[in-house]
Amino acid sequence: MLNQVKRNKIRQQHLDSLYWKQTQSSEKQFENQQLIALLVADLPPLQKSILLLRDLEGYAYQEIGELLSLTEAQVKVYLFRARLKVKKRIKGQFVLAS
Repeated sequence: MLNQVKRNKIRQQHLDSLYWKQTQSSEKQFENQQLIALLVADLPPLQKSILLLRDLEGYAYQEIGELLSLTEAQVKVYLFRARLKVKKRIKGQFVLAS
């Protein structure tokens, strides 16, 4: 009987710690999403549009070019620059936070 009580207590502690880790993970993921949304919002309008169309909507380079009256090469360049800006700003945020 005592062993059963101990096992139940250990299981409950384990479940509590898993719940705590999951909650922290969810909060951190939400914060990361907010940070990325803010960084994307600061991009120039054309870069922002291309980044959202490609990464969120899944459009092909050619389709984005047709929508925005750009060549496929221009779309790739703008997308590269947008991703680079976001990446640099994220790195800057983590350097400041440390």
